[in-house]
Amino acid sequence: MTMKFEPDEATWVLSSTDVGLAAVVGEGAFSRGLDYAIRGKVVALATADRGRVLMGTVTGNGLAPYQCLVTHKGEAANGEPLWVSRCTCPVATECKHAVAAIIAARRAITDGVSKGSVSRTPARSSAQSNVVPLFGGSGVATASWRARLSESLGPSEPERVEKRVESPTSSSWRAQLGLQFEAKARPASMSDSTPVQRLELKPTKLMRTGRWSRTATWVDVRSSAGISEAEEHQQEVLKRFVAAHKPQVGSGQTVYLDELGPGVWPGLREVADAGITLMLAATPGEGVTLAEPAEVTLGIHRSEAGLVLTADVVGVDLGPEFGTAILIGEPAHGVAVFDRGSLRLVPFHETPHSVLQPLLLGDVIEIPEDEIPEFESEFLPRLRRHTSISDVTNTLSDPVEPRLLLVVTPKTVGKVEVETFFTYGDKRVTSTPVGRGRKFSSESAVIARAAVLLGRLRLTRSVPGFDLWVKPKAELLGMEAVKLADAVPELKAVDGVDVVMAGELPVYEEAEDDPIIEVGVNEAGNKPDWLDLQITISVDGQEVPYPNLIEALHRGDETMMLPSGTYFRLDSPQLRDISRVLEEAQELTDKTSEKLQISRYDIGLWDQLVGLGVVEQQRTAWQEAVEGLTKQGWNPRAVETPVAFDATLRPYQLEGYAWLANLWDARLGGVLADDMGLGKTIQTLAMLERARAAGELDDAPALVIAPTSVLGVWAREAAQFTPKLRVSVLNATSKKRGTEVAQEIRDERAHVVVTSYAVARLDADNFHACSWRALVLDEAQMVKNHTSQTFQAIKKIGAPFGLAISGTPLENSVMDVWSLFNLVAPGLFPRPEDFIRRYRKPIEQGEGHVVTDALSALRRRIGPLMLRRRKQDVAPDLPEKQIQRVDVALSPQHERVYKRHLRREQQRVMGLLKDPDANRVEILAALTRLRRLALDPALVDDEFSERSVSRKVEAVVQQLADIAGEGHRALVFSQFTDFLTIVREAAADAGVSTAYLDGSTRNRQQVVDEFKDGDADAFFISLKAGGTGLTLTEADYVIVLDPWWNPAAEDQAIDRAHRIGQTNPVMVYRYVSAGTIEDKVVELQEKKRKLFEDVVDAGAGGGRLSGADIAALLE
Repeated sequence: MTMKFEPDEATWVLSSTDVGLAAVVGEGAFSRGLDYAIRGKVVALATADRGRVLMGTVTGNGLAPYQCLVTHKGEAANGEPLWVSRCTCPVATECKHAVAAIIAARRAITDGVSKGSVSRTPARSSAQSNVVPLFGGSGVATASWRARLSESLGPSEPERVEKRVESPTSSSWRAQLGLQFEAKARPASMSDSTPVQRLELKPTKLMRTGRWSRTATWVDVRSSAGISEAEEHQQEVLKRFVAAHKPQVGSGQTVYLDELGPGVWPGLREVADAGITLMLAATPGEGVTLAEPAEVTLGIHRSEAGLVLTADVVGVDLGPEFGTAILIGEPAHGVAVFDRGSLRLVPFHETPHSVLQPLLLGDVIEIPEDEIPEFESEFLPRLRRHTSISDVTNTLSDPVEPRLLLVVTPKTVGKVEVETFFTYGDKRVTSTPVGRGRKFSSESAVIARAAVLLGRLRLTRSVPGFDLWVKPKAELLGMEAVKLADAVPELKAVDGVDVVMAGELPVYEEAEDDPIIEVGVNEAGNKPDWLDLQITISVDGQEVPYPNLIEALHRGDETMMLPSGTYFRLDSPQLRDISRVLEEAQELTDKTSEKLQISRYDIGLWDQLVGLGVVEQQRTAWQEAVEGLTKQGWNPRAVETPVAFDATLRPYQLEGYAWLANLWDARLGGVLADDMGLGKTIQTLAMLERARAAGELDDAPALVIAPTSVLGVWAREAAQFTPKLRVSVLNATSKKRGTEVAQEIRDERAHVVVTSYAVARLDADNFHACSWRALVLDEAQMVKNHTSQTFQAIKKIGAPFGLAISGTPLENSVMDVWSLFNLVAPGLFPRPEDFIRRYRKPIEQGEGHVVTDALSALRRRIGPLMLRRRKQDVAPDLPEKQIQRVDVALSPQHERVYKRHLRREQQRVMGLLKDPDANRVEILAALTRLRRLALDPALVDDEFSERSVSRKVEAVVQQLADIAGEGHRALVFSQFTDFLTIVREAAADAGVSTAYLDGSTRNRQQVVDEFKDGDADAFFISLKAGGTGLTLTEADYVIVLDPWWNPAAEDQAIDRAHRIGQTNPVMVYRYVSAGTIEDKVVELQEKKRKLFEDVVDAGAGGGRLSGADIAALLE
């Protein structure tokens, strides 16, 4: 279809400026619209309603162009045209497409792009114009301008008329087109046979005989050939009209005016402007006029019985004596009026509100005389918001305007009650917007005038149907009461507001001096692990209760009110700091106490109080012990090593021993979190030997609980370094041994009892029946699950001193830290829910300063009771450790098998993730299958049981052969013993000598000793069986066959070789099957490693596998 560019009649666009356009749509939309105009995206322009309506077709980013309608609404005071627009684009109104259409029309009219273009408005000179040229710069004409433009634009309107009026016998004659309207009675719908009047539209043409054709159809209009001999431009307009409003019309189908929607009216205007004759079928060639848009109003008329409400169409009389009226559309958007053989089509300026629709059909609403006040107060204001009102007979009354009444009742100092009402003359009503006979719009206006003052006093609320309303009753406390006292004169000055005082308001004054804070500490009676804090805060000689202060600061109050009416500001940094510390202490206080207390273990909190300079008296003995754990009193040389201790401690080990000795003397628990391989066991033995020498283990021994694999290590190292320390190893339950734990202690006269976590759990009652001087938990991360039976069994041991030993005190979640401290320093974080709220959620789920603040607070709390040194900091003589990731691509056959299983597991797991907690076991089982499949299909698919297609096996075996060939030895770790066996057998076939250890190995120590003393090239170890408790510095290569969720477990395994005693650099190779779940596991490791660094190494994110983690693993 040829696009037309005919904006000539829209001369109002010439008054528009770029600044004015940008003011309507914004700078961004204007810039984009200008760009569209310059780039020629406006492909068609037309006008309607004598140029008042500009219609544009603008191409966008989609396949179909956008249709834009811009309506001129008049002129602004500065001469800028006022306009509104509608567009088929998503923005819908005042969009870039409207801007492009206006600019294109402005340029087109200015340059006169069509023959017979506007001449009555002179074009602006180039110096005056702010219009950007759309058609490029000047050039040399290669043909007559008139010929070129005529060829592009076709014949002008006078030429078209000339052709139509030529002799019908002429070959150039073109038929005039027409649009017939015929009223027909048709059923209202498929289910309603009630006849309704509808207007059918039919195309027609003026034949050579001078008669109007009855055979033209809409199919002819839509066809490529069109109506034969029809005038081309008219045919184009009529085709565009039906395509826009009923694009699917077919043979035999009828077109009714009411089914074409509100957009039909500009289309009809374009049809009429194109010279197409609008006519009645009964009077061909005449009888139809298209009127200007009319406004529909709600008419209010006086009757003998009261009021009558009607729908009035301004300028159109719908009375029965003036003929028949047919409403167009549902809801109605226009009306067709038949009168004396003619038809007048009247579009509505906008679609009338739903309340007017039935009234347009002739219905009326009658309001009895005695109910008029209710109508005026409750309904009329709401009707005015939706439609124009015509008070035809001037019958509406002018009732008394409402006033807002505030009744102020002082209760006590800093407490006042406010009630609100509305008054109508002498009548007082509730302020709640309910009830008859009220002018809610007027009440709302009064509230709006006082909204700022009322809002400042928090006397406003949101009410459905209104922007803002007043509270019927409110209690103002503290500074709100002060603000009210100050605001009363201003409220009285607001038009329509009255204030009544039901009592005298107190005098409020701001304090002159800053608050004075003092803190003291005393023994907490019969609770040896707790100390009472005495807090005194005063302002201008008046005491301030600290709980009230904490509560006010926690609420974020800016000031605090005292009973005298004196108030003071809470923005002092000292107040904020002391409040934060006291709030923390209050949460941690023993809930059975009515006083504010501090745990003996909470040295970090005490240090904060001291740092604030508000401590008046201190408990000397406890303070001295505390200083031994902090930098102020740190002096390792002040603690001598025991005489019977048969080892020389390194400087950092001597510091660790001194720190442990101070912990012991203060009866405070702690966590020794040195890196793997730095000698945590020997430092602990030195502490225990010191206690033995002092006679502190004579009446009650120390209990050491460790993994089964390291019980022998404790026994051997105690015999070697502390020969006078009698150690009893209990590696079986009392039932299996045939003796009670207490009997073993008596028989052995043991200073130290060493047992495993499994025995401690199974034999819990026996251990609980004994008295213990100390509890030591080796590899304490094994009891991080505080809901486990092992944790609960250890929790009940009840020793006065506790020590957790772990190179990885945090593996999965910050809750690991809580678990360890809950066992060895129970007063530090008494309740898990408080720890989760204050630390875990902010650290693991927060962002920005929320994370850093929580991390800083946690480090302050645990810092004095946790000692951690890293190898690179304290053992510079230890050879370096190099870690390298080795990516191994799957073989084509392996990759096909893996992807087939991956798709199946993805579908299963995504379904299970709808309830990840309930389906956790199944989810982990599915992930484990994928991890095993990434190693070797033989581990999952029986089809490959007799043959391996794993390139990882080939790569590892080749590297082991190279390592052995160079005279080095290697440790090989995997979580999967069957895969470990596959690789071991392949290595043996390649001539690599091996040793093997997993959880089923009975002669564990013998196997380890054989490797240490023998000449096996590679030691194959399952991660769980050999990840802790072994020193294997004979090997200087470590190979990790598969990544594990928990990076700490891998680090533990690697440090079997990289520890004190190693003389060679350690080379670590982490093998990863590329393009598989192992890639995702490595990413998860990095998250957890970051969490460990943030919390333990002072450097946050992680936790157990979340639903998001699991979904990411399957991507």
